[in-house]
Amino acid sequence: MTDLEINTFIETMEEYGDSWTYSEVFESKYADMDLQSAISNRLNECSWLSDILAKASGLL
Repeated sequence: MTDLEINTFIETMEEYGDSWTYSEVFESKYADMDLQSAISNRLNECSWLSDILAKASGLL
């Protein structure tokens, strides 16, 4: 991603409560993806994690 795309990724993820720094994105797998793929992939991962946490909290 370009610098502008990394900043857009950070801003977009922040809207979903998923905070990132520039260096975290730059050093992650997302830096090698196009912006739309990175956002889509990360939102899917957040959804997956949220589902697991919801199921786990039902077991307590």
